[in-house]
Amino acid sequence: MENKDINVFIISFNRLKYLTQLIDWLERAGFEKIHIVDNNSTYPPLLDYLRNSQHTVHRLEKNFGHLVVWECGKFKDIIDSQYYIVTDFDILPVEACPLDVTEYFKSILDKYPKFTKVGFALKIDDIPNEYNYKENVIKWESQFWKNKLADGLFEASIDTTLALYRPGIYPTQKKWWRSIRTDFPYVTRHLPWYENSSAVDEEDIYYQKNIKNKSSFWGVTDIELLKKYNEEIWQELDAIYASRKWKFLQIIYKTLNFIFHKDQFRRKIGKQQKISMANITDIKVIQKYNKELTRELGTIQASAGWRVLK
Repeated sequence: MENKDINVFIISFNRLKYLTQLIDWLERAGFEKIHIVDNNSTYPPLLDYLRNSQHTVHRLEKNFGHLVVWECGKFKDIIDSQYYIVTDFDILPVEACPLDVTEYFKSILDKYPKFTKVGFALKIDDIPNEYNYKENVIKWESQFWKNKLADGLFEASIDTTLALYRPGIYPTQKKWWRSIRTDFPYVTRHLPWYENSSAVDEEDIYYQKNIKNKSSFWGVTDIELLKKYNEEIWQELDAIYASRKWKFLQIIYKTLNFIFHKDQFRRKIGKQQKISMANITDIKVIQKYNKELTRELGTIQASAGWRVLK
């Protein structure tokens, strides 16, 4: 399987400077089926670029978030029947990365049939000190470098960093998280981590004010926006905690834990602790807390019990 044969879906939202770098790399690597899936962006320079793009642009009428490729319904035929690649717009493979990524990722999937996707690991050993949230990122991302599967491979979850997917994989499935990340030289940089946090430009400001993707907290430096997102996440969590479905599942998990004494059930018991953001002035603390809440929300919604009851 060659790069030119695979459909690549780039999730786009109100960013141009990173998107163009990624597309330049994909073109250089020989990818021909490039789809830009735009989440109802409003940033004028990006809209001009999309209007003149030689690639296939899908302008959506609403923001579906980071799972847009699966949730918008436009690409079901491809998802169900073909291998495909999905990537965020703000990553860029390192200079030493070979161009044969499709062939390499496919060979790994062939060798490890229980896994559903293979993608780049995120490089974290060269993030500059000028990026204010360097330590937060390193602490968070280090967990994905711990479970070595084989030389050059780590068993670690992948959200929407560039990865090759098997046909028929959806975020609502438990197997969605059965992922492999590749080691150097098949690694990528998350471009916002390489910015000087004290030197934001017009695009940065526009993006932060219009951000919709709650998984992008490391890129938000406005403390009031972070607190606003915290309130929105808690509204979703409170609705779940108040639901009959969640209360019923708690009874099930407590019963199973009492019988089997398994961590997989014990971890699902109880609510996330609510912390008031009113007097917190440290952006890094709010970023980390929001990240934890987002993960809790995603874990509940992706659980087999929740999906069955839903």
